[in-house]
Amino acid sequence: MLTFIFSAVFIFTLGTIISDIHNSKSEKIKNEYVIILGAGLRGTEPKTILKYRLNKAIKYYKKYPDTIFIVSGGQGKDEIISESKAMKNYLLKASIPNKNIIEENKSNTTLENLLFSQKLIPKNLYSVGVISNDFHMYRVKFFAKNIGFKLNPIYADTPNKSKVSMFLRETLAVIYYKVKMTLEKWSFTL
Repeated sequence: MLTFIFSAVFIFTLGTIISDIHNSKSEKIKNEYVIILGAGLRGTEPKTILKYRLNKAIKYYKKYPDTIFIVSGGQGKDEIISESKAMKNYLLKASIPNKNIIEENKSNTTLENLLFSQKLIPKNLYSVGVISNDFHMYRVKFFAKNIGFKLNPIYADTPNKSKVSMFLRETLAVIYYKVKMTLEKWSFTL
């Protein structure tokens, strides 16, 4: 019975993530600031997933060259430099000026990416965007809503070779965080 319930929740959550992607992709909004979420390094270079996010930012910059990008990601245990430093280097090589890039180098989770980046953005801004891969954006929006951070999602694609593993992993992460946050809310009411 428990296996059936988990399977149903898993399928429902995966369907919700995929539906969100197909119903929410829009890049017509000009954002004053755009947060680019970190996603791991290979040495000092971004992994493929992260390159997709950074390439999306480069494309966005060509359309809106006055955008300020916040590259968000700390240094993992197995990383030589912070994700934010590698991301900044990648954007600089693509001719995005240093003045258009702010580093947030303390975060280790998606929630921390948002919380720490939010502190770097002026309070009265009209429009703030966030770039992540399509598989990850549902969780990003979930966290943003829970902390009251209004963000405009900018979806980067996911490499074809990684789609199955990333969507499966993300589905489990969404289930985990929804259960965790629900239990935390219940504990406050008891």
